[in-house]
Amino acid sequence: MIDHQPWFVADDFAQLIGAHSQRLLRAQERFEKRSVVLTCTRGVHEEVEAICDAGAYRAVHRLARPTCSDVSRWLSEVLT
Repeated sequence: MIDHQPWFVADDFAQLIGAHSQRLLRAQERFEKRSVVLTCTRGVHEEVEAICDAGAYRAVHRLARPTCSDVSRWLSEVLT
């Protein structure tokens, strides 16, 4: 959650929908993606690219494999 809004790690989301992460990021509008620093429990910091909920929803409909209907349904339930 960033500013009370769900965001998804782009690499993980791309893998979930069967897309390439760089293609997913190129398909996003500037306001739909951002770099974030994650802190793991051991104090390790990792900078990743993240996409917002709207960007994730749009990516499912534009880039996902047809077998990802469960992801689309899950997003619809989470975001409403």
